[in-house]
Amino acid sequence: MPLKLMRHKTQGQGAYMLRLIIIFTFIGSLASADTWLKLSNNEIETALSNRTLQYSGAIQVFYENGDTYYASQRPTHGKWDVEENQYCSVWPPAVTWVCYDVERNTDGTAIRFISKDGSADIGTYKDGN
Repeated sequence: MPLKLMRHKTQGQGAYMLRLIIIFTFIGSLASADTWLKLSNNEIETALSNRTLQYSGAIQVFYENGDTYYASQRPTHGKWDVEENQYCSVWPPAVTWVCYDVERNTDGTAIRFISKDGSADIGTYKDGN
């Protein structure tokens, strides 16, 4: 009988160790995941002014004077500004400005633009600044 109890106890320790491994693996994956921080007016201006972002299949250059250039299959010139803690842009021939919340990942390598519907576009810095 004692042998049977010992085997049961050993199996319990194995299950306990397995649970610990799973928990620490999960915690580690959370720590390595990007954390995004919402940016304010000044932070958005600093994050974008005279910077270049690389998207999937496109790049965008943000000039300090408020001009922006988006290069993809069809390059486009537009305007950008910061209003009420949001990045706003207009792309002629459109005349309506569209604004987005802006977040930066904690390691400072990427910017995320979040539209009113919750969809997001992520750009990584291409200019190395």
